[in-house]
Amino acid sequence: MTDATGNSTPNNRPMVLTAVDIGALADRLAARGASQFFLDSPETGRDMTTASRTLRRLMKLVQSIHVISDTTAVELID
Repeated sequence: MTDATGNSTPNNRPMVLTAVDIGALADRLAARGASQFFLDSPETGRDMTTASRTLRRLMKLVQSIHVISDTTAVELID
C-alpha cells in the first residue's frame, strides 16, 4: 500500500476471509493447476493443485472448529 505521499506503508491489518472466499480461491487454484497453460511447467501446476487441496482440507478443519466455537470468519495475518 502507498500513502498520500507515495511512500510504501506496511499493511498490518488482518485479512478476513469467509468460507466462500477460501472456497473460491481453492476453485481458482484447482482450475489453474489443471490448465493447459502449465504444460511446460508441471511443477507449478502441481503446486497449485496441492495448494487447492490444502485449502479445502483446512476449510474442513475450520468448519469443524466453527461448529464448536460458532465463529463466522477466519482471520489471516499477512
